[in-house]
Amino acid sequence: MRVKKGFTFIEVTLFLAISSAIFAMVVTGISSSIAKRRYNDAVSDVVEQIRNAYSSTINVENIRTNNEESSFYCTISSAFTGTSGSLVKNSMTDNYPGRTRCAVYGQVITFGEEGQGDNAFRYDIIGLAEIGERNDWAPTENDSVIDSLERVYADIVTIRQTNSTGRNCTAGLAGTSSWFSPEWKATIEKTESRNKLKGAIVIVRSPISGTIHTYFYATNGNVNNQNNSTFEVQKWLGNYATERQCESYASQSNGFLTEAMRNSKVIYKNSGSSENASLDLCIGSDDLYAVGNQRRAIRIHGDGSNESSVELLTETESATICKK
Repeated sequence: MRVKKGFTFIEVTLFLAISSAIFAMVVTGISSSIAKRRYNDAVSDVVEQIRNAYSSTINVENIRTNNEESSFYCTISSAFTGTSGSLVKNSMTDNYPGRTRCAVYGQVITFGEEGQGDNAFRYDIIGLAEIGERNDWAPTENDSVIDSLERVYADIVTIRQTNSTGRNCTAGLAGTSSWFSPEWKATIEKTESRNKLKGAIVIVRSPISGTIHTYFYATNGNVNNQNNSTFEVQKWLGNYATERQCESYASQSNGFLTEAMRNSKVIYKNSGSSENASLDLCIGSDDLYAVGNQRRAIRIHGDGSNESSVELLTETESATICKK
């Protein structure tokens, strides 16, 4: 009679060890695949957000309405186009949709505003609908777009009337704003480190020709050095949101965009070079190991005029731009 044999303790132990190892590899592979897919989605979302800013600039939709308090003053600088300290506001008939004197000329995207975490903000650039006269405007051949934007008093901030007498105002945005934060805990980072990017992209339409141009905000004149500050819009709004007499805002009438333009902080071409500037940024992840320990690079071309200005670089190109 044959005696049936069972598995020995060693055999069972080996079986469990091998099964556990295979299961761990499968789970790790699935987790890594999920992390990679989420990371790629986060990168694509940032690309689409920036491309949407181009689309909004090209396909202009004026969102300002008749009952919007700020519609009396297109921007904070256009509110004081007369004698210093005196207000020049639009009439009621100018505020109705289709007849408004205010026009949308583009978008500003800011990265790394103080106290705003990983959020990037998009702000409308607003100006007068018609080219006006201003005493300090002198056209130049090289910066015709910047000059013409100054001539229509383009900016992203304005003052809002807070009572019927028209004497009290608060500061506010000239148009609308939105914000986005990379999905799945990804971050928008500098190229040379995993520190958060600070800076701004200015996408504008020329009030004269209608052509789209891209500019970058860089305090040190080198956009890819990335030791830059950015438009601290949220901080500014917080400082000037207290109700006060409208005329008291006159000292702030240079606003953001026009002040940056006058001081050559908004650049289009690399200093001393005929080549167009470009801004590189990198998308990081809390779990870089799971996605191959490599950040992906996005390049915004300074000579761009549409959505194709935003380029997602290949993993090979990214490896040379985004330091680990």
